[in-house]
Amino acid sequence: MKKPFREGRLLPFRPDAPIGTVLAVTQPYMKNIERPWEVQREHRARQQTVINEIHFTHDRMSRLMRAMTARETKGPIGDLITAQHAHHLMALRGIISLALDLGAPPGPCVCAEGAALVEAVYTADRAPRADVNRALRIMERLLEVHRYVIGLWSRLADELKLLADDVELYRTAIKCQTREADLHRSLVRAIAGIRGGSHESGAMRSA
Repeated sequence: MKKPFREGRLLPFRPDAPIGTVLAVTQPYMKNIERPWEVQREHRARQQTVINEIHFTHDRMSRLMRAMTARETKGPIGDLITAQHAHHLMALRGIISLALDLGAPPGPCVCAEGAALVEAVYTADRAPRADVNRALRIMERLLEVHRYVIGLWSRLADELKLLADDVELYRTAIKCQTREADLHRSLVRAIAGIRGGSHESGAMRSA
């Protein structure tokens, strides 16, 4: 009894076989060949998205910090804003260099979350200088930006780790993430110091 044909079962090649039979036999194997390319294409798309988001955020922050540096040079957080400006410029050069090494230069980005965080820093900066909590609010908004960017670098490092030939670029991404985390920790300590000082002042007034 002749066995029924199942898609994917190897059949002896016959020159006179209908074209549909040949396609039915070879199609599953072609899918297996194409699948790695599809996975890689999806991986590259995710990678590009994260690169664009990192570039967008550092670019916007570097511009904002440059404007704030001019206003805050002699203010209580002048040194902090200067350091922030230098950091975002260095990070901007870093993501551009890494992206070019990947053959994927940063492109336009509709980064709603990044834009909202930068806007929050701008809003805190525009508060009246007489506001005693102005500096604290600026630092808290900067902290949120760094927390967001740390997450972006983590996502990019994960994508780079998937490709065996991107080991060095993966290490570069980890270094950039580490610098971001170091600045995040320094801000946490500075905020804690301000809050601690405020509590001490309040205790002295109540005494």
